Amino acid sequence: MATKPGEHKTVQARILHTAQEIGCTYVLRDEAERRRSFDPAGATPEERARKTRDAVIRDLEIIGEAAKHHLLRIARNLATALTPPAASRR
Repeated sequence: MATKPGEHKTVQARILHTAQEIGCTYVLRDEAERRRSFDPAGATPEERARKTRDAVIRDLEIIGEAAKHHLLRIARNLATALTPPAASRR
C-alpha cells in the first residue's frame, strides 16, 4: 500500500521551490543559525535560538512597518493615478 506524502513534500518543498523561483536563496540550517547569531552551545534549535528570539521579533516588527508604509505609498500612487484631472471633474 502506498503511503501518503508527508508535510515536507506537500507543503514545505513547494514553498521552498516557489521562493527559489522568485529569487530567494535557500540557506542551510547551519548558515541560517550563524546569520541569526544563534548560541552554538544550545542542544536543540530552540535552545540555540533562545537568545535571538527577541531580535527576530524586532526584525519582523521593522519589516512589518516597512511593508505597511510601502503599501500605503502604493495606495496613494494608485489613488493619484486614478483621480481625474481638475478640469474634467466639473
